[in-house]
Amino acid sequence: MQMVIVGAIPPDVAEVYPERVKARNEILPKMIVSRFLCGATCVYIASGKAKVLKGRYFDCEQDIGYVVSHPEEIVEEDLYRLGVRFLGGLPNDGGIVKYG
Repeated sequence: MQMVIVGAIPPDVAEVYPERVKARNEILPKMIVSRFLCGATCVYIASGKAKVLKGRYFDCEQDIGYVVSHPEEIVEEDLYRLGVRFLGGLPNDGGIVKYG
């Protein structure tokens, strides 16, 4: 098995999708933070060090160490909560049609 260099596009893929290679090469230099930051943030959360963020949205460009060091603020302000809210007090019944 050949080891693939991170970030390299295999030549056979580049040949089939030249427009994707061009788009990738144009966008990568515009990235402000490392493209590995999201993965590192996921590993940190998966390790259990960010339990206060369970079920919440988190922007990986923030300093996760600083954020999780203020759990009371996250809970009190209900920060980073993902959810769907329904207008006019409609119930969240899961969208299941009730028969009978």
